[in-house]
Amino acid sequence: MSESSFDIETIHKTTMLVSVSVRNHMEDFHCAHLSDEQMKELNPIIRQGVLHGLLACNDLNRNAELNWLNLCVPIYWEKPIDTHGTKEYLVDGDEEE
Repeated sequence: MSESSFDIETIHKTTMLVSVSVRNHMEDFHCAHLSDEQMKELNPIIRQGVLHGLLACNDLNRNAELNWLNLCVPIYWEKPIDTHGTKEYLVDGDEEE
């Protein structure tokens, strides 16, 4: 049995919340470039990806997967910022706000 920092029900709930946030942030892209049928196919892929990422971050038996995910992050990706007013939580102290 694996050790986790939180239980599977919490992981499932967090997966759904993060997935709906991703989905909501994709709405303009969806409207411009994807049909409802394509979005219907993409939604479960998003949920599975979020779930696997959360499990990798919280299951001590998934260190290899977490290391692999860290290697997959492109160096050109900008750091995410909170566009809803709490940017100080996601921006390094040495960057301008």
